[in-house]
Amino acid sequence: MPDRNDTRTPRRDYRALIDGREVQVVGHVHTSRHHPDRGAAITPFEDLAEPGTGAHLFALVSVRCATDDTTVDLDTGVSHS
Repeated sequence: MPDRNDTRTPRRDYRALIDGREVQVVGHVHTSRHHPDRGAAITPFEDLAEPGTGAHLFALVSVRCATDDTTVDLDTGVSHS
């Protein structure tokens, strides 16, 4: 696969091989507590070249999951969060 991430070009083409299949990462999405629904809008990379043909399109996903962490002292029964 040719190097398509050439820094001399104004637009970048974020491609990689995953399990032998060519993929193109086209943007990202941030969500809270769960994976985004299928078809959720993504934020495209600002310097993204036009999506090519033949590659499977992917987006990076970040999930913020806030889980309370509570500790209970077994001797006193006092809980701390």
